[in-house]
Amino acid sequence: MSISASTLRVLTVEDDADFAKMLEMLLRQRFAAGTVIAGDCSTARRAFLTDFFHLITLDFELPDGNGLELLEEITASGEHPPVIMVTGEGDEETASRALMLGAHGYVVKDHRMHALLGGAVEKALESEKYRKALLHSERQYRELVELANSIILKMDGEGNLVFINRCGLEFFGYTMDEIIGRNVVGTIVPEVESTGRGLSAMIRDIVSEPDSHHSNFNENMLRDGKRVWILWGNRSIRDEDGNVIGTLSIGNDVTELQRSTANLEHLTSLYSLMISIIRKLTHAGDPQVLFNEVCRAVVENGLFKMAWIGLLDEETGDVVPGGRAGDDGYLDRTLSDLNASRRLGPGAAGIVARDQRCHVCNDILHDGRMEPLWEEAVRRGYCSSAVFPLFSNGRALGSLNLYAGTPGFFNDVTVDLLESLAWEISFAIESFEHQKERDLAIEALRESEERYHGFYEHSPLKYQSLDENGCLITVNSAWLKLMGYEPEEVVGSWFGEFLTPEDVEPFKRKFREFLAEGKVHTRLEMIRKDRTRRCVWLDGQVWYDDDGFVKQANCILHEETGPESQAG
Repeated sequence: MSISASTLRVLTVEDDADFAKMLEMLLRQRFAAGTVIAGDCSTARRAFLTDFFHLITLDFELPDGNGLELLEEITASGEHPPVIMVTGEGDEETASRALMLGAHGYVVKDHRMHALLGGAVEKALESEKYRKALLHSERQYRELVELANSIILKMDGEGNLVFINRCGLEFFGYTMDEIIGRNVVGTIVPEVESTGRGLSAMIRDIVSEPDSHHSNFNENMLRDGKRVWILWGNRSIRDEDGNVIGTLSIGNDVTELQRSTANLEHLTSLYSLMISIIRKLTHAGDPQVLFNEVCRAVVENGLFKMAWIGLLDEETGDVVPGGRAGDDGYLDRTLSDLNASRRLGPGAAGIVARDQRCHVCNDILHDGRMEPLWEEAVRRGYCSSAVFPLFSNGRALGSLNLYAGTPGFFNDVTVDLLESLAWEISFAIESFEHQKERDLAIEALRESEERYHGFYEHSPLKYQSLDENGCLITVNSAWLKLMGYEPEEVVGSWFGEFLTPEDVEPFKRKFREFLAEGKVHTRLEMIRKDRTRRCVWLDGQVWYDDDGFVKQANCILHEETGPESQAG
C-alpha cells in the first residue's frame, strides 16, 4: 500500500498493481489527488476504518472477496465517502447492482476509461457535496423544530398525528410513543369545546382543505384533562403530483389572553346590564312590574340563568318572591326551606336579608352550605350563586338573588358592581314607600345615573357608544387619551374614520352582525390623531329600546400590548 499526500484523498481498491498505478496517475493528473492503494478487501477495510478519504474506487473481483459485498459493508457503516465501481468490459449487470447498493457511479475498464473516469469522479464529489448540504439543512430544520417554543405537528388526511415536536409533547404531557398514530380528536382536541362548539367537524375540514383554514382558534386539552386555548396556523403538505397528503400546524398557547378577553367581555356585559337596569329604576312606576323587569333584564343579558328578588315580610319573617325570571319551579321547591319557621330560615336569602351582608357561593356542588339545594340546582345547571341584601335606613327589605351557569363567576369586581346594583334597587324600593317624595326620589335616581356616567368618564377602560349607523355618540377621557383627540373632534364622526384602511370594510360587516346579534368581540387597528397606529380589542353590547330597535351600542376598547400593537 502506497500513499502520496494531497488535498483530495482517494482509496483505490484494486488487485491489479499496474492498473492501480494507472488509476493513481490519472487521479493525480486530473485532481492532484493523493491515493492509497489496497490490493484486497482486508487491506481496504483497515484503511477505511483508520483513515479518512474523500472518494473510493472499487474493483469487483478481489483476491479475498467480492467488491459488491465490500460496497455493502461501506454503505451500511453510516457516514461514508462516495464509491465508484470500476468493472470489466461487459460487466454492466455488476455495475447496475452496485448502483442499487449505493455506488455513486461506475466506469468500465476499456479504452474510454481515461476520458470517463474524471467525469465520474466530479459527478460523485458534486453529488456528495449536495448530499452533505442537504443533511446539514435537514439537521438545522430538525433542531429548529425541536428547539422551537411553539407547538409543531403534522397530521395525515384523517387527522392522525404523524409528528409532534418536543415542545408539543411537553405541553400536552405525552411521550412520542403514546401519541403518534392517534387521532388528534380525543387526545389533544376535545370533541366538544366548553363553549358548546363541536370540534370533530372542524378537524375534518382542516385536514381536507388546510389552505382554506390558514388559522384557527380553538380549545385543546392536555393529557390530564385540563383545557387550554391555542391559536393555530395551518398549511398543506403535498406530494409530487400536488395532492394534499397532510397538514402542518404550528400552535401557540393563548390561554391567558383568552381568559383576559373573557373577563373583559364579562365586565362589558355587566356594565351594559347595570346601565339598562338603572334606566329602568329611573322610570319605574309599579314595584311588582319593576322587580320582574329587573329580573328579566338580568337573565336576558345572558350572564345569569335565574334571578329573583325576595321581599321580607316583617310580620311573619318569611321571604316571598317580589319578582323572578328564568325560574322553572326552583323557587317553589326551595322556598319552604327558607321559611321553615316564623323566624328567618337557614336559606341564604333569609340570612342575607337579616344580616345585610352578601352571600357568595362560587361552587354550589362542592359547598356544604348548599347541600339541601344540590339536586335542584345541579338539575338546572346552577353552578354558582350570590345573594345581595336590599335595605333602607338600616331596615331589612329583602334580597337580590342571582344564579350563574359557571363556577367561580362572582369574583371581587363582579361582587362590588352587583352590590352597587343592589343598593340602587334598595333605593328604588324605598322610593316606592315614600310616594309623597316620588319626584325627589326620581331626581336622586337620575343623579345616580349621572354618577355611573361619571364612573365611565373617569374609568381607565376606553369607552365609546355608537348609534345605529356606527357614529360616535359619546367617548370617555381614556378613549380620548388613547386616540389623542378632543371630544368635539370625534363625537358625531363615523367610527370607521378612525380605523386603518384595511379594517374599514371588515368593520362594516362586523358592525352589521353586531347590531343583529347584540354583542361583538373583534380585533381592530386604529389610527391616532398623530397617525400612529394602535391595535385594540373591541367588546360591545347593543342596547335596544322596548320595541326592539337599536338605541345605542356600548363598547369598551382594550388596547393590545406588545411590540406588534404599535406601528408608525
